[in-house]
Amino acid sequence: IKTIPNDLELNPMICLIWFCDDGSIIYRSKKAIELKLSTHGFSLKENQFLVKLLTKKFKEKFRIIPDGNHHYIVGSTKAALKFINFIDNIFPPCMARKSDKWKSKPLWDGISRGPYKCSILEHTKNEV
Repeated sequence: IKTIPNDLELNPMICLIWFCDDGSIIYRSKKAIELKLSTHGFSLKENQFLVKLLTKKFKEKFRIIPDGNHHYIVGSTKAALKFINFIDNIFPPCMARKSDKWKSKPLWDGISRGPYKCSILEHTKNEV
């Protein structure tokens, strides 16, 4: 059984691992994408908590989508790009099959990159 700590704070490493394990980018059109975070293992209340954390962190709207008896979380283009920008600098090359989805320049027109600059080493040394 998966549980979410009540004091969870989203940082780049947490979001990176979450995306690599349970995330995907879906193209809706040439300039529109959607971030999908599979949260099927969590209750509706836990999904609501995660949406609240994501919305607070990225100042964009995330929503819960019902999927049978389960749920998952999505964010539209601006939310997706802010999430991606948060993890892009520490994204591991071995997961390029996922990051290749957002390397398309047209997606970034009008969206500033940053201020999320960090390295994977900063997070691992602080969390060891």
